[in-house]
Amino acid sequence: MTNEPAIHCVTAGDIFAHLSAAERAEIERLISYSIYPAGQIFHSPNEVGEQLFVLRSGRVRIYKLSPEGRALTLMVLEPVTIFGEMTLVGQWLHDTFAEAMTECVIGLIGRDTLRRILERYPQVALAFMELMGQRLRAMENKLADIAFKNVAQRLASRQ
Repeated sequence: MTNEPAIHCVTAGDIFAHLSAAERAEIERLISYSIYPAGQIFHSPNEVGEQLFVLRSGRVRIYKLSPEGRALTLMVLEPVTIFGEMTLVGQWLHDTFAEAMTECVIGLIGRDTLRRILERYPQVALAFMELMGQRLRAMENKLADIAFKNVAQRLASRQ
């Protein structure tokens, strides 16, 4: 397995940022947090996704593997953000790997709990959609870079 030389970090994405302190505390009680070591795989392709992951500390790499075993890093996540969201909005199977790059504190929110949160707090639903849109835009830009730029241009655009 090989890593890409350039890594795109994603730091924005606390979908609960617009809630009051009391509302955040209410949601925090619904989240089960644990500490995970570097190297922990949170999900793999073709696994059914039943929960949303909340990254509170550490770094998580989202990547795909080629049939030859080469890794394509799609993004590196930094706190506070979420991941695993695509399986909760219609796509039931993961299509990527999510791996802890460092020791991480990760919270889990089940599918049904997340839906209740989104129904009760429309501002969280809007933040959720905004984050998904940002990630889609980042992936589209990455795809365009791969398709239209040579290696030197791709490396220069990461500086």
